[in-house]
Amino acid sequence: MNAKILVVDDNPENIQVVSTCLSKSGYNVEFTLNGIDAIKWIEDTAFDLILLDVMMPEMNGFEVCKKVKKIPGKSEIPIIFLTAKTDLESISKGFDSGGVDYIVKPFFEKELLARVATHLKIQSQNRELIYQNSFKNILMSVIAHDLRTPLSLISNMISVLKIKKNQQKTKELGDAIDIIETSIKESFNIVNDLLVWGKVQFGKMKINTSSFNLFVLVNEIAIVFSSVSDEKNIKILNNVHPDIFIKSDRNLLKIVLKNLLYNAIKFTPVNGEILVFYEIFENDSCLINVKDSGVGINKMKLQELFTSYQKHIPVNTFTESNMGLGLFLCKDITEFLNGSISVESEEGKGSTFKINLPLK
Repeated sequence: MNAKILVVDDNPENIQVVSTCLSKSGYNVEFTLNGIDAIKWIEDTAFDLILLDVMMPEMNGFEVCKKVKKIPGKSEIPIIFLTAKTDLESISKGFDSGGVDYIVKPFFEKELLARVATHLKIQSQNRELIYQNSFKNILMSVIAHDLRTPLSLISNMISVLKIKKNQQKTKELGDAIDIIETSIKESFNIVNDLLVWGKVQFGKMKINTSSFNLFVLVNEIAIVFSSVSDEKNIKILNNVHPDIFIKSDRNLLKIVLKNLLYNAIKFTPVNGEILVFYEIFENDSCLINVKDSGVGINKMKLQELFTSYQKHIPVNTFTESNMGLGLFLCKDITEFLNGSISVESEEGKGSTFKINLPLK
């Protein structure tokens, strides 16, 4: 996608010259004649770079630059001053106010284009660094939080095994071994989810579309979690029609459903119920629903539920640990499959997570 550049200058002739120069190089150019309108526009629009005149009525370029740098989410937009003011004091003011460059009019076309391209490249690299840093932080959160629980269980059970070995208590030894086995499987699941999510984030994952039976897939996942659901006497009802086939990536959809079903078990009280059902719409899309009778989610937190790693997960109902990347992973994979995920929930009455996928 071509970069979007805002030109701010009170002289229409200057705007015409600059816009023509940038447009010929493929940039998407917008313009405004004063600083006040520019600030309003910048608040509501995503610009990749701003070319800003200094001498303008009502609000000069230095003031505009300072105000832009205070707008939440806009402070990183590179601002290049493009002005006829050549004195050293003005040049210094330009950089002090937050500008990244200072070009004097009349300008050379090649120089303007070279500087614009350079700062757009720097901006792109900065965004990539921010993104990678965010990815690293989430990765560290998963390692520190999710893997710690099953690994701690393994460590504790090994201590129990050492004690019970000397006491020759066979049943307790067997229980400890079962917990270790479950914890190891959960650790592997978390690592596998991390690997998949990392591939999706960095464009290394490919969609392998096939036609498969959704009823069978849901049953497979329910069987995997049967020991957990049986422990809480939770019924998992698969209301998908046995003959329903859909086209998607089976492995990726399995990861999403696995996380949703495990969360449903985790936040559903003893003797509760989980229902999985399926709907088809006329717009060539389908809806896979995972409905639980659990603790529900506060309405104030619903909109932010998928925006950051497990920031708004409610307290669970038993002793289960968290399940990998959870809802964060579900959102990314569902969108990767050209679908979407949403939730309807009410505290004390349970939640319904909805996966919307295209049929073609």
